[in-house]
Amino acid sequence: MTLSFDDAVEMMILEGQSRRLSSKTILFYRQRCAAMSKLLGAKAKNLNAISAHDLRAVIAGTSERSAPHAHRTLMVLFNFLEREELTGANPMTKVSAPRVEAKVTTPLTTEQMQHVLTVAKKGRGFAGVRDHAVIATLIGTGIRRSELSTLLEQDVDFANGSITVSRQCLSCTPAGELFAPRIVVAPAPTLSAVSR
Repeated sequence: MTLSFDDAVEMMILEGQSRRLSSKTILFYRQRCAAMSKLLGAKAKNLNAISAHDLRAVIAGTSERSAPHAHRTLMVLFNFLEREELTGANPMTKVSAPRVEAKVTTPLTTEQMQHVLTVAKKGRGFAGVRDHAVIATLIGTGIRRSELSTLLEQDVDFANGSITVSRQCLSCTPAGELFAPRIVVAPAPTLSAVSR
């Protein structure tokens, strides 16, 4: 029996579902693999005909931002196939990860942060209070906006002046990667904004 790329992906997805990977991770793999299947073209019909050169061409055919994700997804797929003994040699062992240029983010100046907080504070009603609390939390704690979006009321410890960040946004982390909870200090102005 000849195993196609798409059949192999479905087997990997089933294995991921049996390990209880999140639905977002499963969707991520499905979408990445569907795009890569199109790039493989006719080669996708026979998994054993796919070479390291073909996989490099697939990675090269993705955007600069998507290339590392494509490489990682192919590694997961072919490592799974190797473990299950569904393929001969693993062609991904010959494919190097794409270089990712580190982007340095320039932080806001103190004056800019103060201006953003002032503008948010001027907002009326619920939206103004919410916007001020969100911006004060981001500035005061340094947590990521994806982490902020997962916070719950019980994560804020007003007595100790801290916030427990225990959930991660899956679309922001490598597939399946989990992080331990951490406690961040929340300055008094942040806690004041959040308590409103």
